[in-house]
Amino acid sequence: MLAGMPPIIPGGKIDPAMLPTSLGVTRELEPHYRKLKAEEEKLRHDLDAKQDKLRQGLAVWDRLELESKAWKTRVDFNEQSMMGLTEGPAF
Repeated sequence: MLAGMPPIIPGGKIDPAMLPTSLGVTRELEPHYRKLKAEEEKLRHDLDAKQDKLRQGLAVWDRLELESKAWKTRVDFNEQSMMGLTEGPAF
């Protein structure tokens, strides 16, 4: 039973020599299948790159949003302080 199983290759890939027998792909369809697998890997790589770019953009957005809130708090505090100075007992 174990003798009929494909060998284990580091990285979780299937041995290319065992591909037709392990997946039931005929020799006629093997080139098309390999092309589809290569296209799938390319699309996955592109998707990962897009998601990384989006993740970085969102991190920048979050950081800028926090800075904006901090500056708004400072401005509000300064306005209150100025109002307290102009409406004090001297006026």
